[in-house]
Amino acid sequence: MIALSGPNTLQSENFQMHQLLTRPAIFLGCHNIRRVQGEVRLISALLGSMLLLTAGTGCTHDQGAFTNALLIENHPADLILEYDAERDRIVRFGPINGPNLLETRDLDVVPNSDGEYTFFGGMYTWVAPQNGWVNQQGGLHNWPPDPAMDRGPCTLNIDSGDGILIEGPVLRSGLQQTKRISISDDGICTIAHALHNTTNTTQHAGIWSITAAKTGSTIAVRLDSDNWFVEEPGVSLDSELNNALWAAVANEVGPWIVFDTGTDLSNAQVDSDSFKAFVNRAPSTQIAIWSDGYWLVRSADPPDIFSSLSEVGESSIEIYGHFGLNLFEAELLSAYQSIPPGEMITWTETWQIVPSDSPDPAAMDFLYAEAEGGGLFGG
Repeated sequence: MIALSGPNTLQSENFQMHQLLTRPAIFLGCHNIRRVQGEVRLISALLGSMLLLTAGTGCTHDQGAFTNALLIENHPADLILEYDAERDRIVRFGPINGPNLLETRDLDVVPNSDGEYTFFGGMYTWVAPQNGWVNQQGGLHNWPPDPAMDRGPCTLNIDSGDGILIEGPVLRSGLQQTKRISISDDGICTIAHALHNTTNTTQHAGIWSITAAKTGSTIAVRLDSDNWFVEEPGVSLDSELNNALWAAVANEVGPWIVFDTGTDLSNAQVDSDSFKAFVNRAPSTQIAIWSDGYWLVRSADPPDIFSSLSEVGESSIEIYGHFGLNLFEAELLSAYQSIPPGEMITWTETWQIVPSDSPDPAAMDFLYAEAEGGGLFGG
């Protein structure tokens, strides 16, 4: 039995859904899909068939493109994800009735039409390397990002399976980003990235996936040797300033390097409140963020050619921290590759969450328990 129990709530014996009041959305789950745009719509999978109920409007199956926002909710996995098409990013991820594990800001702010950068946070994708970005005049620069690359807007579609498709606009460079996102019942969120070359010349680029971390969170990277280094843009690798800052915020915990975004620098002997850390040749391309009682573990296809990233000033794992702005980013990158005209490169990352009362990375050790023999993130 399904009954409308209020102006913004739809209930059944198996689930309860609330209409988003702040902006239109679509709802996509392993058993139901809802698009909320002035009315409540529900698709429920019953005994292998699809049943669509539209409150007060009759039954129609809306499979067109959407330009607002969507929710993916998987009840067996107890995971929810929200994608904001107007800013081309994931703005929520975590347990269905739990905390948002992503840092977001100013989502009610209309993006600047003049291309000025606004930090919205969440999870967003750029094109690597940063020193190869294209400015409004068609030349190269490294800041700010092309607004089309940073915030879209994108177009959303529901595919024939259990996922959603995100198509971004063509960038100044002629590249175009697309993604497919799905959540499996065993708690794995899969994000399949593609970077298309729409020009008639060969392009060279990589896919750059960034998650914003909350102030007070902990970022962790699992290492197997001294294979990491820290760099601040414009500062040499042996700078005492940069080494002092990193020493103040990072610690080794077993095989992990952990970075505390809540570090108090008031008594630290540092002259800068920002840094960029680059990690190469870790056991896997993986990074984790702890906040609000959970580790968000992100793992990606490791680049086949590590040197290709370092040659253009990037690496497979990067951490950016700016204490003055309370802005922290955990970043994964694909290999830097050639993309012939009309072709594309692909790269896949997965997300899962691990409950943990404290930011002790040992809570994630079970993911590596069989690392020597394979394991989930074996190397």
